[in-house]
Amino acid sequence: MKDFYAHARVALKYGILDLGCKSGDSILVPSFICEAALTPFREIKVDIIFYPTKVDLSPSWPEIEDIIKKKKCFAILMVHYFGIPQNISEFTKFCKKNNIFLIEDNAHGFGGFLEDKVLGTFGDIGIASPRKILNIPSGAILYKKNIICEPKLNKRKPIFFGEPSLRRFLSFFPKIKILFYKLFRPISDIFDPFLSEEKEVNEFISDEYSRRVLNNSLNAESMFEIRKKQQERWYKCLSLMDSLEIEALRRDIGPKISPWLFPVICHSIEERKKILIKSLKYGLIISSWPTLPSEVIQRKLDGYHKWFGLLFVHLNNKI
Repeated sequence: MKDFYAHARVALKYGILDLGCKSGDSILVPSFICEAALTPFREIKVDIIFYPTKVDLSPSWPEIEDIIKKKKCFAILMVHYFGIPQNISEFTKFCKKNNIFLIEDNAHGFGGFLEDKVLGTFGDIGIASPRKILNIPSGAILYKKNIICEPKLNKRKPIFFGEPSLRRFLSFFPKIKILFYKLFRPISDIFDPFLSEEKEVNEFISDEYSRRVLNNSLNAESMFEIRKKQQERWYKCLSLMDSLEIEALRRDIGPKISPWLFPVICHSIEERKKILIKSLKYGLIISSWPTLPSEVIQRKLDGYHKWFGLLFVHLNNKI
């Protein structure tokens, strides 16, 4: 059986080190990004250059071209938000033209394909975070082209007794999870980007239970079932959002996409509150995303403004 990284951010760190990235190198990163994804860059002391995105979160290429003219960059990070692929050909053309590496972040879309090729395998390196969709305690994949790179770490992540069973139970009965959210989650988290926090993670390989589940999920039949389940939840969620008159950022997705999150649009703080109340009533786990980097908040980059305009339904729970 293969071994895997416990968390995607650790996989990303070892992937960019394998490309030869070193302290002082510059990497282009979208400003709508979670702080956790930048952990490896900060540990290596990379110069992070934030680039803007459009309303649909695709890159704003004119601004990126202006940046690359002024600054030599090592790589660009391409994020498949929610598990829906970016225009990969545009990224590859940009990287070839400027002689830089393409880092592919498919943390949200394990099981997804594009043109019969696994998402995460189009970049020079790529990552996936199957633990999110599979509801397992740990599990992340580092791809180098078409190959899954097994970690060189030797410390296995511990899990608490009963944790796998609890995760499966809560994913099938989300209303119990909703009750927990009502009682213990600070509601202010979805109204203030300063309040949300990411937990630190150690450099582990996945726990033994997650390792077995993930190895059994890599074959074509299992991938098909994962995509089928996630797509069914996507379209159920879309139907519910339409009935509640909540605006979706994306409606249709490709037939081989495996989304983790369903994004909805908020036009005001008051609308955020209403969406939250409606989602709790219908047993949906909804949250803000991501935990923004401090630079994005302080400089009020475009990612900061997008943060207030979006909320996300988690599709790894039964809808």
